[in-house]
Amino acid sequence: MSEMVSAERAREMERAARHGAAVMRDHMRATGDEDRAEEYRAHAEDLDGAAMLARTVVALHAIIEGRTEPPTPAELAAHDRAGGRWIVLRAGRIELPVDGYDARMTTPFPSRWWSLASDGRPCAGPVVDR
Repeated sequence: MSEMVSAERAREMERAARHGAAVMRDHMRATGDEDRAEEYRAHAEDLDGAAMLARTVVALHAIIEGRTEPPTPAELAAHDRAGGRWIVLRAGRIELPVDGYDARMTTPFPSRWWSLASDGRPCAGPVVDR
């Protein structure tokens, strides 16, 4: 068994944790058991934390895997304004383009994109209104 959790398994874990937290809160409300209310609250908070960790795993997988869809012009502009850079895989070679627009517009089109923060670390891609 692999030690790494896949993105799909992390999504399943998040759904299970959110469901467990909701069940715990529903049970607490339904029973009105004030003697155990703090225990139920603590368990629900633990499950909320597990869901947050699972979402983090999914987000980190997305950063590591990169994306096959080229960034839109708006995403390129937003990332450029933030001082970000792109690494692209083009024709089997990794390239660090000087300008995201140049990388998008030249052929052959890159087959995978990774975004870098202004300090050079891999990061989530820019989020822009569509």
